[in-house]
Amino acid sequence: MHQAVRNHRDQPSEEHLAFIPDELRDNVITLEGTTLSRDFMKTGFIGITTNVYTPSMWDADRGKWMNSFQLLQQNCVQVRMQELRDSLGKVDCA
Repeated sequence: MHQAVRNHRDQPSEEHLAFIPDELRDNVITLEGTTLSRDFMKTGFIGITTNVYTPSMWDADRGKWMNSFQLLQQNCVQVRMQELRDSLGKVDCA
């Protein structure tokens, strides 16, 4: 192929916004895939319990998520905060 035509084809234009260059001249992203290993997958659960959404409801919901995703207990961290009874809308920790 003629060099001028080839270089033109490697450049985006209104007629050709998506293009695949003949060669890469810069850094590229390399994507890799792997099999999911739940042995190493860390998961955090963060939530706020209130008079309406009780700690037992939180525990049940967290358990459902753990079962649904087949998470290992030792890889899960829960941060459960409680709404202050005398200051609704505020939680008991930073």
